[in-house]
Amino acid sequence: MLWSTDGFPEIVNGRGSFMPRRFEAAMQATRSFPDASSVAYLRRLGVRSVTVHLARTPRGSPLRRASTRSLRGLDLERTQRGMVVRFVLR
Repeated sequence: MLWSTDGFPEIVNGRGSFMPRRFEAAMQATRSFPDASSVAYLRRLGVRSVTVHLARTPRGSPLRRASTRSLRGLDLERTQRGMVVRFVLR
């Protein structure tokens, strides 16, 4: 959260002590990321990158498979360092 105060960039998942409807909608729409519908949703929001912290993602969560799912046809770039996976939406 501290990072988000450096220039105050717009972020999709920024929140405090309550769950805004927009955040809930984003969580629902990206549950199966990376797939065609979730990537299209993020592009409509203007998202340029997604970071997934595998160590903080519950076992059995569909998002945990993001590091191994096919990117064919999605125009994404994936890099992984340890338990952190970064996706760039091109």
